[in-house]
Amino acid sequence: MQAATTSARKEKTKPDELDDDIKGHGIVLDLVASIDPKIWKFSSRFVHASAGFYNINIKAKAWIDDRKWLEQDWRKVSSDVSLFAEETNTSGISGTAICDRHQVLANEIIAKFSSCRLRTEFLT
Repeated sequence: MQAATTSARKEKTKPDELDDDIKGHGIVLDLVASIDPKIWKFSSRFVHASAGFYNINIKAKAWIDDRKWLEQDWRKVSSDVSLFAEETNTSGISGTAICDRHQVLANEIIAKFSSCRLRTEFLT
């Protein structure tokens, strides 16, 4: 991108003027830059910045998906999770009480989850 911008400055080229009809739509030419498709190398700064942006984007989407999953009504979810009965304190209680317990656990997690930074990682 830097090479394309530098060469455009040296050539002092600018795009054709806009028609009045196009200007009427509020379109303006603030900056026009293009990348030569023959440029194969990117600077390491660009690569790291792009990777950082996409990592944050992935974490944000995962955070939203996790919140949606946690915020479902756990009293309507009927599943047998006897494998985790000891950890969730649901061994030996009725199905309705298990669903209520799952709702309480989800609310506790949401409270912790919403007060933490996006970069926080939880270990079990």
